[in-house]
Amino acid sequence: MNVQQALQHAQQTLNPISGNAHYAARRLLGHILNQDATWLHLHPDAELAPEQHLAFQDALTRLQDGYPLAYILGEWGFYQWDFVVNEHVLVPRPETEVLVEQAVQWAQIHYPAGHFVDIGTGSGIIAVSVGLLLPQASVLALDVSPTTLAVATLNAERLKANNVQFQQSDLLAEIPPQPFDMILANLPYIDSDELQTLAVSHYEPALALDGGPAGMILIERLLKQSVDYIQAGSTIWLEIGIEQGRAVQNLAQSIFPHAQVDILHDLTNRDRVAKIVIQETPS
Repeated sequence: MNVQQALQHAQQTLNPISGNAHYAARRLLGHILNQDATWLHLHPDAELAPEQHLAFQDALTRLQDGYPLAYILGEWGFYQWDFVVNEHVLVPRPETEVLVEQAVQWAQIHYPAGHFVDIGTGSGIIAVSVGLLLPQASVLALDVSPTTLAVATLNAERLKANNVQFQQSDLLAEIPPQPFDMILANLPYIDSDELQTLAVSHYEPALALDGGPAGMILIERLLKQSVDYIQAGSTIWLEIGIEQGRAVQNLAQSIFPHAQVDILHDLTNRDRVAKIVIQETPS
C-alpha cells in the first residue's frame, strides 16, 4: 500500500464517523510515517513498510471504535498551539476558545498583569493559553488529579509559559483565601445520566466530564467557594453546557447578588460561557 492508497482507504473508512475525514486521514498517516502533510503530497507513491501498514490499520480500527484521534497523535491543537494530550485529560475543543478569547480581551483592558486562577486545568489549555497571551500576568492552575497536572505541567514547559504555576487542589479547597482578578474554569458540566449515553464517556476521563445531577454540582461548589477569592472588579469565567445558561445565571446571581452576570454564546449561538463581574467585595 502506498501513501495515496492509504489516504484513500483512510478517508473512506473515516467518512461515516468524522466531520473532516480528509484531515483526519492525513494527520493519522503523517503520524504513522513521521512525515508532514507536504511530504505526503509530494510522495504519493511512497510505499508503507509492513510495520507501518499494520500500525495504520490498527489505528483506523481504534478510530472506528470511537477512540479519539488526539490520543493516537499524542497532541491536539487549541487556539494557537499544539498541546500534549493523553487518556488522563479531555481532548481540547474549540468551544473552550470562546472562554479564553473573551477572558483575555477583558483582562487586556482591566488587569493585563493580574493574578488569575484556572480551576480543573486538565491539559492546561486555558491556563497556558492565558499565560502566553498575557505574559505579565501570573496564573495558578489547579486540578485534583496528579496525573492530569503532570500533563498540564509538561504543556507549560514545552510552550514556555513560565508565568503559570501548578498545584493539586479540589477546586479551591487547598488554596488560602486571597483575591484573584480572574477565576477561570471549565468544570465537568454533563449530567451524570446523560453522560452514560454519550460516546465521549467511552474513552475520555469521567472525572473531567461528570457534573452530577443536572451537571451543576461542581459549578455550584466553585461559585460558593469563590466568595473568599474575589474582590470588587474580579471576574469569574465558566464554560457551561448549551442548556445551562439560565440555571447558571440564576445560581450566580443568588450567590453574588450585586454582580453583573452574562451568558456568552459560541459561534453556533448556543450558551457557552458564564461571565460574572463582581461589583462589590463580599463582606
